[in-house]
Order: sequence, then structure tokens, then C-alpha cells
Amino acid sequence: METLRDCPICGTTISDNAQTTCYPDGLFPGGILRVVRCSFCRISFLNPRLTLDENELFEDENDFYRISPEERDRQLVALMTMLDSLTVYAPRREKLLDIGCNRGVLLAAAQHLGWDPTGVELSSVAAAEARSTVGVPVYASLAEIPRTDRGFDLVIAWHVLEHTLDPVTFLRDAGSLLSDGGVLALQVPSFDFVEGFRERGQLGSIACSVHNFYLGEDGLTAVVNRSELKVKKLWNSADDLMLTAILATRESSTNVWRRATDALSHARHRRFA
Repeated sequence: METLRDCPICGTTISDNAQTTCYPDGLFPGGILRVVRCSFCRISFLNPRLTLDENELFEDENDFYRISPEERDRQLVALMTMLDSLTVYAPRREKLLDIGCNRGVLLAAAQHLGWDPTGVELSSVAAAEARSTVGVPVYASLAEIPRTDRGFDLVIAWHVLEHTLDPVTFLRDAGSLLSDGGVLALQVPSFDFVEGFRERGQLGSIACSVHNFYLGEDGLTAVVNRSELKVKKLWNSADDLMLTAILATRESSTNVWRRATDALSHARHRRFA
């Protein structure tokens, strides 16, 4: 366990009277989750929270993703449909990175659709299973992925951002792996609909011991704005209670100036040719 003294997003000191909401969780030490809202950036986060080592241990022992062959086949079809819906935003259907790939069902779906997939998985148990069943590279972290000039056309982080200890750094690192024109697709349970989760008897799907951040539309946008990425498309759905976003690299002012200069030079050349 670790207790934060400062907001992990903006660094503002957490005051004793900070807005705090408590949720039950029998797996968390003491049985109570305390979600604090920063008085400055307004991001909500778990405090105290599990350490990275404890999160890894939890994922290694988690039976949630141990599914039957029949359920795996059902998920495979659903994920192929999901990937098809995301492909429209990618520059090409070639290299794909699945962050938080677990046991590799999405990697397998990507293979079926002609992608060249790579995975990242914190749990060594799940990563080993993904490698053996799908036969593709699976790394323990983003830092371990070999850097190439090519990059990934589609990076997927489905239900990952809320688990990170530093979502801004995570987005920067993930964005640095994108190809020219590549996109990052992510999804988190929407904190804007926390009462919807409660009403459906699914509160544990959003308020749980391994969710370090609680992001609604405003919170996710604020986190993205602090990274090197920008929002291309965003859905905040009251139907499935999920917040989904397509992110792209934010073009630097240097690149904008270079493109404007090149366009002006080309126009002058055409005018006097």
C-alpha cells in the first residue's frame, strides 16, 4: 500500500478536507476504497492505493480471465468486430499493439484480420499464456518494446488507463510508439455513470482495488491534454457505461511551421514556373 501526499496528475498537495467518496471492496485492505478528487485539476483517484508489485501479484492470481474454449471463441468473434470498427481510424492495417493483452484473445483476433500484432502484459502468467497460444511477442512493459522507425498503426489500451499509476506518462509513452498517422484507441469505465453501475448491481466493475483513476469525460480530456496526444473521437455512453476515445499525436509547432512553409514554397513555385 502507498498513500499519496500530492495529486499524481498536477502535483497539488492533497488537503485534509479534500472531497472523498468511499466504496466497499472486500479485496482491498480494510474493505473500503477512498476515491479523492483533486481540488485543482479535479481528477479523481484512489488514495491509498496498491503498489505496482501488489497489482502484478493481484493480476497473476486473478481467475477472471480464465475462460472456457467456448467463451474464448465467442470473445474472439466480438473482438474481431470491435477491431473492424477501429480500423477506419488507422492509416493502414499492418502493425498493432495491444497494451494489457492478458491471455491474448485480442491478439488472436488481430491475427485473424491480417494484423501483425504485439502485446504488452504486466502479469507474467498471462503473458506466458498469450505467447504460447498466439505465438507473438508479448513484453512486460512499454519500455521493453524494440524501437523502430515504423511504429504501430493501431495501439489499443482497453481498460488499462484506470489501472496505471501515472496515466499522463503512460499516454506519452504509448503515443511515442505510434506510426505516422497511427492512433491510440482506449476505453475506461466512465466515472460519469458511477450511479448507473450502482443501479445495475455492477459497482465493483468501476470501484475496485486495482482501479487507481476514476475518469469521466472531463477527467480523461484533462489527462490527454497533459500528454503529447489529442482527442480525435470520443464516446461517453450511458448505454454500456463506457468512455471510449481515439487519440492521435499532437502535431508540434515546428511541424506545423514546416508544413506551412513547404506549402507556401510550393505555391510560389507553381505561380512563377
